[in-house]
Amino acid sequence: MILNEKARAVADVAIAFNPAKSDEFSRQVLITVEKNRAGRGGVNIQFDKDFEFYRLNPQGSFLVEKLLSDVLSEG
Repeated sequence: MILNEKARAVADVAIAFNPAKSDEFSRQVLITVEKNRAGRGGVNIQFDKDFEFYRLNPQGSFLVEKLLSDVLSEG
């Protein structure tokens, strides 16, 4: 499992012209499961930070935006 800040992991295209998205992404973390033993690999799940209480909001969702690494490998 890899833990990243969403604002640093997603492609700049997702936040280029929308400062509200930039603020939203800075309040989220991205957990990537590289290899799942019984399932598929490369699963990206996003969670809201709640670091004031040393936790993540348990209501996560799958990542919709492209990752920076995916954009760089395409071109």
